[in-house]
Amino acid sequence: MNFRRTSHILRITFLGILSLLLLNDCAQAKRGDGTPEPASIERIHALTLEGLQYLYNFELERANEKFAAASSIDPLHPRPLVSMSLAPLWRHISTRSAVDYEEVVLRTTNAIEAGERFLERYERDPKDTDARRARADALTCIGIAYGNRAFAHALAKSYLKSAWDGKKCYDYFRDAAAMDPKFYDAYLGLGLLHFGVSYIPKPLQWIVSILGIEADRERGVKEIVLAGKKGKFTTVEAKYYLAQFLPWVKGDFEGSTQLMEELVQEYPRNTVFLYARGFLKLRQNRVDSALPYFMRMKANADPYFWVVDAFADLRIGDCYFRRGEYRKAYEAFTGFLAVRTPFQFEALGSYYAGIALELLGDRVAALALYDRASRAEAKHGDDIYAARHAAQLVKSPLSAIDSLIVLGRSAYRRSDFEEASRFYTVVLQNSGANGDRKGEAAYGLGECAFDRQQYDDAAVQFREALKLNVKSERWVLPWSHFMLGQIAVKAGDFAAARKEFNRVLDYDDYDGRNWLSFRAEQELERLKHRSP
Repeated sequence: MNFRRTSHILRITFLGILSLLLLNDCAQAKRGDGTPEPASIERIHALTLEGLQYLYNFELERANEKFAAASSIDPLHPRPLVSMSLAPLWRHISTRSAVDYEEVVLRTTNAIEAGERFLERYERDPKDTDARRARADALTCIGIAYGNRAFAHALAKSYLKSAWDGKKCYDYFRDAAAMDPKFYDAYLGLGLLHFGVSYIPKPLQWIVSILGIEADRERGVKEIVLAGKKGKFTTVEAKYYLAQFLPWVKGDFEGSTQLMEELVQEYPRNTVFLYARGFLKLRQNRVDSALPYFMRMKANADPYFWVVDAFADLRIGDCYFRRGEYRKAYEAFTGFLAVRTPFQFEALGSYYAGIALELLGDRVAALALYDRASRAEAKHGDDIYAARHAAQLVKSPLSAIDSLIVLGRSAYRRSDFEEASRFYTVVLQNSGANGDRKGEAAYGLGECAFDRQQYDDAAVQFREALKLNVKSERWVLPWSHFMLGQIAVKAGDFAAARKEFNRVLDYDDYDGRNWLSFRAEQELERLKHRSP
């Protein structure tokens, strides 16, 4: 796709719609009461749905042609207008640029204003079934627009604006569901809000009081499932969200895998879906199965979503590194670093590119990458770990014991548990290894035993890790408690599991604390419904 041409088409389309709005020259057929004929609305819906199918397959020009055609029938109908805000929002999530932020705000505001004027055609509580359905649809669209604008404000760290738009978003979805309880598209927004507010960080909990939304994860998931099964416009997005939530809320990796596979099959050019599918396989340490999805991302690269496509190189590098193909890993990581994504994984990519070079014997070149990693802005667990280790490697080269830890972790992360265990065992038997390295090795042996369902052996290793004199690798301690909690759950010893998960929450100041604390809290929440 030609990016400049696409941007030009988007601008022309928007200006055309805006002109129609200002002239109020509505071409749609109307009933005697001034409201649109149901047939006109159905045609708008049909064209919008066609546009969404193209949009989900990243065929943006064809998508916007359909949205423009839908808007030409009734320029005030918010459904095609809010649909036109989706691609800019997705792009903004990736780029975090001011230009993309402004475009999202412009498009969502346009949809809100048009939607409000569309609602003026109807009574607030119409008796006619078609009118109630049309009003519920418009209320839902305005809710989506407020939600998308709230998300953009949050990314721009305008939290007060985000909170107020979030409240309006919730109110419109709630009104839509009350207007027509069978207008199932409204339940996606309600579900995401009920689910999402429970994960707002403590420093931002004041937002929850403004929103007035009850945090209810179970209810949220049920509402998203309902929208996915019975919604008209929300099926695809509901499937995607469920695929992200199910592994961590219900431990349902199989269900998540099935949903993502369906999306990838239906929308083969969607690089976000390809990334999510490949990344899920990476999380399962299925490297050879993951790599083709990232390769397909490269083949389907779209300049409009350039940041998303850049992540393909990052994950390709990860796959090759795990397989021990260090030259290919280095080339992929440096491809990612050349694009310079705006907000994360610079430390991770630089660190592993440096490790790859040092394992290939080129420490001089590796030093520049370690230095970059150590200076990168690191906010996420993997980035923090990479930046911290890179700073150490700037001062001293990769030792033999360090290399064994790296090799052991790579073997584990490609599901070669026997090979990983050999590397970790050598570290534990080495008198020159300090407490940190032995702690990592004992934890690694525990992971290998756990994944082979040798739970008693795994528990021995995790307890051993807790006994060692761990200093810089403090993450080993809370993670060992977490894994012991998992083992206790499998044994049906829920009291012991609660104890271990609560111990996780006692730790502070370690890599990935937010993520592990979240998972421990999730497990404790599940255990509330289990007998002692």
